[in-house]
Order: sequence, then structure tokens, then C-alpha cells
Amino acid sequence: MYVPPRPAIVAVRHSEPQRANRKRAEMLALYKELKHNHINRLDRIITLLYCLLVPSWICHIFSALATDWVLVSRPNSHHSVGLVFSCYLALVGMCIDSGSSLYSRSVHDALTGEVVCEFTDSSARAFISVIWSLGGLELIFITVSLILLLRISRRPTRSGMCVVVLSLLSVDVPCSIANVVLFYLYTRCERRECSALHLSPPECRIEYGWGLNMYLASIFFDLCACITSIYLCSYPGSLRSRAKQLLGQLEKRQQEEWQKAQSRAVWHKSFSISRSERSRERAVPTKNVDVDTTPFLTATELNVVIDGADDWVYDDKSDLFYSFMLDSFWDPTTRCYYNRELQSWLVAPDGQINLREGG
Repeated sequence: MYVPPRPAIVAVRHSEPQRANRKRAEMLALYKELKHNHINRLDRIITLLYCLLVPSWICHIFSALATDWVLVSRPNSHHSVGLVFSCYLALVGMCIDSGSSLYSRSVHDALTGEVVCEFTDSSARAFISVIWSLGGLELIFITVSLILLLRISRRPTRSGMCVVVLSLLSVDVPCSIANVVLFYLYTRCERRECSALHLSPPECRIEYGWGLNMYLASIFFDLCACITSIYLCSYPGSLRSRAKQLLGQLEKRQQEEWQKAQSRAVWHKSFSISRSERSRERAVPTKNVDVDTTPFLTATELNVVIDGADDWVYDDKSDLFYSFMLDSFWDPTTRCYYNRELQSWLVAPDGQINLREGG
């Protein structure tokens, strides 16, 4: 006997267009079921994003507070420039004069007195304004991404929020790279200072400190998080393709089973009658099923009341009831009807297209 597929126990909300298209509704239900079955894998991806974004956020904070991005070192003293703060003079590894990175400066040749590099107040303010703005945006993007990940971790199937996280990280990485380039241009006077003084190492050295290294590490973490979020966003799409493939295989298998059942059927009535024939039969008074002509027990004998028809018979192999008049199955567990012509589960025996609403 042909056994219809049982519905998955997944609560799904359907819009009106989805209810009108049974195939789309069934594919959506299967897609939701696959997503819930892959919760553990989604949780692992979200955990990996946490492990990348939290160190990135920490690196951004400490690198912004550091003064050692670019250092001009001499045997007894050095000075350095950072993203937000700078050390104007340091002795024996201790900064004794510090302040904002926004300051004008000029470098003169030690022999000729010619100006080698100069930053006026206006040009320094323009550079620093852009650098600080980009740095602030980066912190905002990472903080918002972490907050969204907290919400996603409560329900990993939130595909829309994953796209928002991907968008934020996709903007954050270019901003970080642009900040490094701008800072490199902003510190060109410091990098020319040794050549202007005509000093060579070890009398004068240009070094890149731990603050810049931490900032580069944060860019690496952000880039890895961006790639991971791409995988997280594409994962539901792969599940949707998988659901479509499984649904096609299921329909093909159902058709083959139906053809096999038709070839060895012993019913006195065809399963594949048209809608017009069924309408004419419903207009004629129904007749009770002759128990002597069928090997199945009737619902009446089992004291089971089923709406819609009075010719329900029970099949012990499928554990379902079948009605010849409705050409439908009835599941005693879910109390749903499976219409063979529509090839879908219904909540009413009258053939109305409808699905159970889920919370």
C-alpha cells in the first residue's frame, strides 16, 4: 500500500503566496527542518566568530591607546607617534612628555637647513580627523557585530542578522586598511628624520612599535571573521538547495511507489480519479464499504471517528486510515489528512489548502 510521507514536526509560518503554492510551502518546511537539524554546526560557526571578533575588539582598543606605532630612536632618547596619542620625548624607555597625535611639525636638513618635510596645523587636522573617524567606525562596527552575534546565538537560524554582520565586517576591513595607509602618509616626516639628520643606525633608527602590530593583528582577525561570516551567510543557501534536491528526490520516489502500488492494487476503485469525477461521486449518496470485500478493518469497527467520509479503512503497515471517497489518508497521530491529488497534508478533509500555524 502506498504510504504518504509524514510531516516533519517543525512549526513554520507561511505567507499567503506560500500557502497558495504547495510545492514552495513544502520546500520551506523542509528547509526549516534542515536548518534546525544543523543547529550544532551553526553554533560552531558562531563560536568561531566570537573567537575572532573578541580579540579583534581588544586589539583595536589597546592599539588606539598605544603611542608606539612609529618610533624614532636615538641612543639616549626617542619619540613616537600613535593613532590617538603621541610621545614627544622619552628617556630610558619612559615617556616624559606626551599628548595628542594632532600636532604640526617640520623636519629640516641638518647641513643645509632646507625643509625636508612639513605638516601644518590644517593638514595635520585633516589627516587626524579622517584617521580618528575611521577608527571610531571600526570600533562601532565590531561592537555592533558582537551584539548581533549574541542575538544570533540564541537562535542560530537568523539568516537576516548574519547578512548584517557580514555587511558590517565587509565595511570594517577596508576602513582598517585605509587607516593604515593614511597613518603611513601622516608619519612621513618621522620616517625622514634620520636621513635629514644624516644619521645612520644605530645612532638613529626608525622602528614600528607594538601598537601598529596590534592594529595589524586586529585587521587579520577582522578579515578571518569576514570570511567566516560569508560561510555563515551562505550556509542557509546551501541548505535551501539541499531541501530542493531532497524534495525532488522525494517526489520522484513517491511517484515510483505510487506506480508500483497501482500495478499490484486490488482496490475496486482507482486512486487517480479526476476532480470532476470526485465531485460527481460526492453528489451521489455514499455507500458504506463492504467489509467482506476488503481485507482492511474499518474505522467504525475500531471505534475511530474521522470527519469527511464514512468509508475509512485502516492499514496496519502504514498505520494510516484511507478513504476511497476522498482519496485521502488520515494520520491518527497528527490528525492531518494527506490528499493524494494535491500530494500534500491538510488540516481539513474538504481539500482546502491550509497549513497549521506554528509559533
